[in-house]
Amino acid sequence: MWELLWLEEDEPDKCVPRETTSEAKEMVVAKKGPHGLTDSPTIPFICYLANNLVTDFVFLSETKCSVCSLESKFARLGFVKCNGSDNINNKGGMVLDDKDNETFVTFMYGSPYLREREEVWSNVSLILNVYSGSHLIIGDLNQLENSKQKLGGRQKIPLGCWFKNWTIKHDLSEITFKGDPFTWTNNREGENLVLERLDRAYGNNDWKHRYPEAIVWNFPIFLSDHGPIALDTNPRKVNRKRP
Repeated sequence: MWELLWLEEDEPDKCVPRETTSEAKEMVVAKKGPHGLTDSPTIPFICYLANNLVTDFVFLSETKCSVCSLESKFARLGFVKCNGSDNINNKGGMVLDDKDNETFVTFMYGSPYLREREEVWSNVSLILNVYSGSHLIIGDLNQLENSKQKLGGRQKIPLGCWFKNWTIKHDLSEITFKGDPFTWTNNREGENLVLERLDRAYGNNDWKHRYPEAIVWNFPIFLSDHGPIALDTNPRKVNRKRP
């Protein structure tokens, strides 16, 4: 199962839970461009990734456009379901496309505002407490665990310990990633540059037992202040001949 994720500007967080049971192979999640996805070079790139990775889900955050304006673009790639929320005053907007698979995933766009984060994650707790079994959370969490997930700027991580304890409470641990160590940039230069790994995925023990080889691929940052990430639940193993 592949999931492609691409995120850009800061907006109050939202999460979209989905419930399912399939043995999907790959999944993808992605985020927007500064003028909305309908007139952005982001969309052709997302479609290219979704098509070549044979993805089952595509999650777009901060689209700055309506759901219907993107529906036809992804319908051509076989995504039969398109849900989400329209932008308001050129802000916000989310779209979740899938190929009629069943699984339980919480697609997350965490609050960029520190004062709101505890309440936001408490609301996510309510979702997790309702659905028993395997859980996967993926998206722009807008919350770091520790300073290893950040380069530049202040090294103190607000609510870092609180968030780590929250993941432990819900039996969640981060899914291993490969690729770029950071997924977000403040687009500054020199000493003012800040890089963070805001886009991550977490699974509980049940989920990890079901997909023990799952891995998150972090793609380079361009066209946005976030780089897309892709979750592969069943990585292909390459057989190499021994010399």
